[in-house]
Parts: sequence; structure tokens; C-alpha cells
Amino acid sequence: MSTKDPNKTLKNKYFNELIKFIWKNNKWQLLIAFFFIIISSVTLIVVNNFIKDLIDDYITPLLREKATNQPLDFSGLMKYLAIIGSVFISGVISNIIYGQIMAKATHATLFKLRNNMYVHMQGLPIKYFDTTKHGDIMSYYTNDVDTVRNLIVQIIPQTFQSIVQIVVIFGFMLEISVVLTLITVVLLFPMLIFFGVFGKKTRVNFVANQKEIANLNGVIQEYIETQMISNLFNYSDQVIDKFNKANDKQAAIMKKANILASIVFPVMYNYSNVMYIVVAIISVFLFDTYENKPLLGQQITLGVIVSFVALVRAFVGPLANISQNVNFFARSKAGAERIYTMLDENLEKNEGKIILDYIEKDENGNWKVANKWTKQIGWVINGEIKPFQGKVEFKNVNFSYDGKKQVLKNINISSSPGEKIALIGKTGSGKTTIANLISRFYNVSDGEIYFDDIPISSVDINSIRKAVGIVLQSTELFSGSIRDNIAYGNKEAKLEDIIEAAKLANAHDFIMTLPNEYDTYITNNGEGLSQGQKQLLTIARVSLMNPAIMVLDEATSNIDSRTEKVIKESMDKLMQNRTTFAIAHRLSTIKNSNQILVIQEGEIVERGDHAELMAKKGLYESFYHSSFNEEMN
Repeated sequence: MSTKDPNKTLKNKYFNELIKFIWKNNKWQLLIAFFFIIISSVTLIVVNNFIKDLIDDYITPLLREKATNQPLDFSGLMKYLAIIGSVFISGVISNIIYGQIMAKATHATLFKLRNNMYVHMQGLPIKYFDTTKHGDIMSYYTNDVDTVRNLIVQIIPQTFQSIVQIVVIFGFMLEISVVLTLITVVLLFPMLIFFGVFGKKTRVNFVANQKEIANLNGVIQEYIETQMISNLFNYSDQVIDKFNKANDKQAAIMKKANILASIVFPVMYNYSNVMYIVVAIISVFLFDTYENKPLLGQQITLGVIVSFVALVRAFVGPLANISQNVNFFARSKAGAERIYTMLDENLEKNEGKIILDYIEKDENGNWKVANKWTKQIGWVINGEIKPFQGKVEFKNVNFSYDGKKQVLKNINISSSPGEKIALIGKTGSGKTTIANLISRFYNVSDGEIYFDDIPISSVDINSIRKAVGIVLQSTELFSGSIRDNIAYGNKEAKLEDIIEAAKLANAHDFIMTLPNEYDTYITNNGEGLSQGQKQLLTIARVSLMNPAIMVLDEATSNIDSRTEKVIKESMDKLMQNRTTFAIAHRLSTIKNSNQILVIQEGEIVERGDHAELMAKKGLYESFYHSSFNEEMN
């Protein structure tokens, strides 16, 4: 029976995916960088090994010559020093070259990784954004990608360099003295055991810290998005308390990780100093005992002692780097897991083959695909083209967000083109879910929705979005000009089309009072504009789109009474000759609907027009009197 931890296996899988991605996009750069890393590592270590020959073959003979008053010949020493200097300089140059290569590789990799993430995110279903904290998503692009940056620019080259150095140093140590090498290895064991115990605890806390940073980002993101409401309801103290709790939790985990790290590395550093002293003492003892005598076939000379102790010091450095990088590898694994969990999310299913496209009439009056933006869309089925009418039907539709709790139960709706359908019900009854299904933000669990008698499951999703316009309760504007906001997603719209849409939405007059009219730049979701003006711009955007089906999701509930009349007029214009599903709490938006559907706990419990439902004296009449008394008065 397998005892593998599935979470660990998955984390390793994602980390391997990241390594493959880095290798695939930087294979030759990495190979060249590794080549220069090897040169850099070997040359810097060879310089240490030259010390033995420098002392035994040049300095010691010179000292003997001086002691016997013989003429001193420095030519050999100067040549050897020149060789050492050349080797050292080549190592430094190699170090600089590989650093530049890794920096460029890092930039290219992060650019492509972020691009892949963003492109993938564009294709994710709305459900993903409804169920994932926005702070987590932001953390993928910042904190988690930063761990990848550290991995490429620091951890991978340093670890590879350290491994090369350890192998080369160990080889030189064996060449100089097998006995001293074995003694060094024995002395290393306590340090490795100590790091194994404390290092694991440190890694666990560094990984946990990644998650807490994402949670903290989520708290901050939530406050930014709801700052106005928090202030309006004097909720600042609770918001600060929530932030402090998240901040304290993250700080506590990071503090614990840093405390453990602060124990590990000083202990390793000081133990290594003790190890140098022990090796030096043993070396002196062996020199005194075996001077000019072979020990396992190797001479113990002054040069051997100085060179070997220098190699021991150089040997511990790479080991310390690897032990430190193990923590960073753990953080990179956590970052890779979070990034690739998002990249592994299934894209929005788009199995529909039937297309809705922009159409126009040719010189003979026949419909053809326009190959450009027009105000008319049509079905393109097996070469036959016909205009989209806007008929909508729900047939025995059931829906659940989580696969357990039924949100909609056996919904049946039939609307003719151009009809206005009002959806009435308490919060959570299922009204917004119906709107989401019309736009195919979610797929039905059972049953089918039809546009012009064609099941929308067989229609290309992007085509559906051309046919359905939405005016949401919230007004979403983007940093850019007024013109760009109205023509959002429509690069082909001309200024005259934009102005026409703004006039239909009653937005043209206030736009002309702005400093640069349609070229006025707005930021922060329309900062400086009133709520009514923002709503008019969103209506203008949908008007330019010219959809055959409209969804008004509580579109008038955020409008003050002074501007409601203007909004109502623009809404009425927008709904003309369009199939409209209206979700509202105001009498003016539902009283003249062709159909009123009363939704209760996911079911349609009453349907009919205003007069019919009032005559039934049922739930609608009760809702009507309780909700609209103030408006009627």
C-alpha cells in the first residue's frame, strides 16, 4: 500500500513542470551559463590548490636560499603568480558572464510565464473568479512569480555552482590527502544532521508563509473593493481588526521561520570554524609525525597543510549555500504549486460549433458575413445566414453551483423576440442565476436553454456574448478615455457610432461638458463621475453593442431619484425591440413587462402580466404592496 503524500506528489509535479518550462524556454542560455559556472567554480578552486605548489615549490626553496645566503631567483615565483592571477581573472570574468546570461533568461522567462498565466486566466469560467479570492490571484502574479525569479536568477545557478565546487574541492582534497579528507567528512556529519532537523522545520514555515501572504493580500484587496461601504457603515474598526489578525498570523509564521533560520546558519558557521581548527591541529600533528614520510602514499608538507585547510573552508561555503537554498527551493515549490494550480484550472468549455457573426446585406439584398463589426448579428449554419431574432426559451432547466444544492428547479420560460420579462423575488431566490445562464457564464446542470430554437450548448460561447448585453447593478469602468470605455471590446467602432450610442443612453450631454469631451481620461472606475453618469456610460456601452437580448441586473437600484428619470428614458430606448430580462426592485421597471415571473427558492411560483398577477391576489400582489407602497405614494 502506497504511503506517498498526494499533496507532496502534486507539489513535486508542479515544480517539475516549472523546471521543464524554464529549461524549454532557456535551454541554450542555461547550457552556456552552466559552462561559465563550471569555469568560474573550477578556476576559483584551482587558485586555492595553487597555494600548495606556491609554498612547497617556490616560497620554501626561496627561504632556504635566503637562509644559506644563496642568490635569490624570483623569476619562477613571478611567473607562477602571473598564472594564478590569470586563472583568477578568468574565473571572475566567467562569473560576470553567467550572471548576465541568467539575468536575461530570468526576464524572458518571467515575461512568458506571466503572459501564459494571463492568457489562461482570460479563458477561465466565471465560476473560478466567484470562488477564488482576488487577493490570491494577485499574489500569483506578484509574490509567487517573485519566487520563480529567485529560483532562476539565484537558486538554480548558485546550487549548480555549489555542487560543482563541492565535487571539484573534494577531488582536490583527496588528491592532497586521503587521511585528512576522511577526517573532514567525519567532522561534517554532526553539522549535516543538525541542518536536516532544523532545516525541515524552517522550510515548513517558509511554505506556510507563502499562503499567509496570499491571505493578507486578499484582506487588503477586499478592503480596496469595499472601502466606501466600510466607511459608510463605520466598519473601519472591524476592518482593521481583520487586517491585524491576518497580518499577525503572517508575521508570526515568518518570525518563527526567521528564528529557526537564525539558529541554523550561525551554528553552521561557528561549527565550521571549529572544524577548521580541528583539521588544522590534526594536520600539524600529522606534519610533525610524518614530515617527509608518506602517509598512504601522500606527503604531509607545510604547503599541504595550508592548502588543505583553505580547501576545507572553501568546502563548507558551498554546503552552506545548498542548505540555505533548500529553503528557497521549498518556497519555489509552493509558488510553483500555486501558479500551476491556476494554470491547471479547466478553461471554459466551448464545444459549440454554431456561429453568430456580424452580417450585412450585399448588393442583391441577401445577407452575408460582414467580416467587420456591424449592428446586426446573424446565424451562420451550414452556409445559410439568417438574422438573429432574440427568442429565448428555458426548458426544464435545473442548476447547482456546487453540484449539491439546487439553486434553480425545473425552470420553464418562453419569450418571443422583443418581449420584456421581469424577474421578481427575494434575494437569493435565483434571479441573478437565471441572468448568468442566459449569458452562459455557467452551464445548466440539466435541461436546455434555446436562442431562436437553437440550444445554446451547441453555440460558440463568444457568439453568445455578441448576442447578449448586460447592464449590471455595479458600474464597471476602466482606466482610459470616455470613448474607449463606451467602445470597450469594439475596436472597429467609429466616433459617430459611439456618439450615437451615447445619445441613445442620454449620456452625450454630460460628456460634452467634460474637459476633453469623448477623449476625457478617467481612472479608478470613473473617479469624479457621479453614480448616474457611470450608469449612463455602461448603458451607452451596451447600446453600441446593439444586442438582441438584454439582461438588466438590478440596473436601477443604485440610481438616485434625481437621475432616475433620465436613466429610465435611456433604459426604455435600450429595451425597444430587444428581448429583455429585467431584475429590479422598482415598480417602473416591471409594471409594463409582457411577463412577470415570481421566483421563490429557485422555482417559478407565479407568472403572468401585472394585471393577471394582481387579480390572482397571490405572492406577487403581496410583494407588490409591501415593496412599492412608497414608490406609489
